[in-house]
Amino acid sequence: ELEYNFELVKSMKLYETTRNGIYSLECHINPTTNENDKVNGYIFYITDITVRKQLEKTQQENIDLLSSFIRHSPIYAFVKDVTSTESRVMLASDNYQDMIGIPGLKMVGKTMFELFPAEFALKITADDWTVASSGQTIKVEEDLNGRNYTTIKFPILLGSKNYLAGYTIDISEQKQAELALRKSEERFRCIIESSTSGMYFCQLEGNNQLIITGANPAADQIIGFSHEPLLGKTIEEAFPKLETTTIPSLFKSIAKGEKGSSAFDFEYKDELISGTFNVQVFQTEKDRIAVNFTEISDRLNAERLLEKQSDELKKLNATKDKFLSIIAHDLKNPFNAIIGFSDLMLKNFSELDDETLLQGLNTIESASKHAYKLLENLLIWSQNQTGRSPFNPEVLNLNSQVSESLKMIESAAAIKEIKIVTRIAKSIKIFADKNMIHFILRNLVSNAIKFTNKGGNIRIEAIESDQEIQISVKDNGIGITLETQSAIFKIDHHTITLGTENEQGTGLGLVLCKDFVTRHNGTIRMDSTPGEGSTFTFTLPKIQNKYLITE
Repeated sequence: ELEYNFELVKSMKLYETTRNGIYSLECHINPTTNENDKVNGYIFYITDITVRKQLEKTQQENIDLLSSFIRHSPIYAFVKDVTSTESRVMLASDNYQDMIGIPGLKMVGKTMFELFPAEFALKITADDWTVASSGQTIKVEEDLNGRNYTTIKFPILLGSKNYLAGYTIDISEQKQAELALRKSEERFRCIIESSTSGMYFCQLEGNNQLIITGANPAADQIIGFSHEPLLGKTIEEAFPKLETTTIPSLFKSIAKGEKGSSAFDFEYKDELISGTFNVQVFQTEKDRIAVNFTEISDRLNAERLLEKQSDELKKLNATKDKFLSIIAHDLKNPFNAIIGFSDLMLKNFSELDDETLLQGLNTIESASKHAYKLLENLLIWSQNQTGRSPFNPEVLNLNSQVSESLKMIESAAAIKEIKIVTRIAKSIKIFADKNMIHFILRNLVSNAIKFTNKGGNIRIEAIESDQEIQISVKDNGIGITLETQSAIFKIDHHTITLGTENEQGTGLGLVLCKDFVTRHNGTIRMDSTPGEGSTFTFTLPKIQNKYLITE
């Protein structure tokens, strides 16, 4: 095999040829002999193998690219050759340097017993063979060197060979968060038991009777007798004077979730109890409530402290649940795309053409970018929820801020031939955090572009009243369904809708917009008709003589 340069032939005028450029050739040389069997010449058979060589080069580049993808994966990724007694590394990501002190390249060819402690290696080898032999995907949690990991393993069958691939995620911080939550719940129970405020716990039965199920020690001390005789009784039986009030029906509505928590002052007097109480009642779970009460004259300060601590604990718990729910749900889709196409390319690599391989790589790249954007918005949301997001309001010209925000997204509008019209008086000034206002404007206009068909229109307007400035972004796009409208600003009802040209979003933009508007003591709302378009409107307090905006 050789490379033959026809340009060189032409420049040296060796012979006439119509060929151009450099070709890869395969040359077979056979000798010719005379009647005395002596070699008197040679016959050359030449075949053009340029296309074959190019394909071999492209194939090797794709193999190198896939290996590089695994090596540089942001999560721990691996491919192994598996038997019933041995699991040997074929490819591994370099970040294993952080886990076991050995980069992926140096792991290649080594068995689990050469990389991990014997007991740990034995378990890994057994799990790997279970996956390879059964053809099932498994998920395991593992502890190594004081860290916690979740590993997903799935089989790869090439011919008669059993291979295995997977990835590992460090969940140490998640485990620590769960431990902190358990400690927080334990502290909450301790607070209830040691609280100086009384608490009764009630459950709504099927016959619509609210039954007392428990109480804390402070309740007995405040009421003046043990709660034991009251267990299993309705609140009307336990406290007869309540029967002629609206309190039982209020408690039942809260237990059913028809109404939120309630607080009120109430004077109660019978043969055993006499006093004025501040009462707080809230739903702890479906059909269950807790009634917190104190004597106003002696216990007001203690009750306020308990309320504050309870709110903080509930907020921390809710934030944790929302955060983990989003990560579990929304990171799964891009990683499914990455894993799915990687698996497809590994299983069928020799059968895939260049176009299919390129499509797979583009999908992997798109999914990776989407996952990164989601994590970026989650970080902003987390910082805002925990008060670590800086808030620096200043006097700004609204018209200038809108113009500046549009510059960053005007290319997206141009691609879809969407016309954006602004009607904002140059005299309108706002008192706001510049970065947050840019985020709000960019998200609202970007969403309008995403959900507006090619050639559509978007209008940005501002109306100034005595008390506030109302800013609206209106499009004539596809609108939003009623089901999506009810959840669009809620973090715990996470929704993602594709745009008119399948544009993807993270589902967090409007949630962050609402948070940022709230930080400014403003409001945000949405009006939409499916098929006709949407209008998003947010308000900012108007600048008065003194700036009264707070965090």
